[in-house]
Amino acid sequence: MKISATLETPAVIAGRVSLFDSFEEGLAGLRSELERARGPYILSFINAHGFNLCHTDPVFLQSLLRSDMILRDGAGMSLLYKAMGQAPAQNFCGTDFIPYVLEHLAGKRVALLGTQAPYLERAAAVLAKRGVDVVHLEHGFLEAGEYVAQLRSVRPDVVVLGMGNPKQEKVAAILKEQLDFPCLLISGGAIIDYLGEKVSRAPLWMRRAGLEWVYRLRLEPRRMFRRYIIGNVLFLLRVAELRFRWARG
Repeated sequence: MKISATLETPAVIAGRVSLFDSFEEGLAGLRSELERARGPYILSFINAHGFNLCHTDPVFLQSLLRSDMILRDGAGMSLLYKAMGQAPAQNFCGTDFIPYVLEHLAGKRVALLGTQAPYLERAAAVLAKRGVDVVHLEHGFLEAGEYVAQLRSVRPDVVVLGMGNPKQEKVAAILKEQLDFPCLLISGGAIIDYLGEKVSRAPLWMRRAGLEWVYRLRLEPRRMFRRYIIGNVLFLLRVAELRFRWARG
């Protein structure tokens, strides 16, 4: 498996990430951007797994770079920024920030696309209790064109894509190209599964220590082994190589 990272790929990714010092500042920046948007606007997150995908899936990389705002998610990306001599700023864990955004966009009509029954319906119920107006639900196993047709009919203000990467970023890029009305497209990873209680969150102390991946690995060892064991090793090797090559100029 290829482990070498080009110097250009991390720099391109890092150059596209928006750095904020708090959730409040991030929300204010997002609102300001949405006020100027005339069409679909993509909010994405980049973590160590996504960084690895950028080196192996060129379509994912190009889809990610179609995003209008990318936020740093996880301790791994903090290491990358430090290796590049930059301050990493606030960690925007999507599982925490996305509900925060939805609860503060009062009056917006929200569509949830991802996972499957009954977790999708449970997630909608949880958000409804928090005052979020969920107007459309669909599972995450359709082709992008089918989502385009549905959303053209419903015309929501916000679309949460909970399909996992790389699919959700690729779908988001297609939606941005084909939808003809302003809306916020959020690449949400496992957010719908979390809200629907298909997957439980790690204890708060583990989240604060950047160890939520250990908890996920314990819950789903077979599915997460490649992402968190092999993937984390590859990520650290790429960061180490990047730091070494940059140190040599």
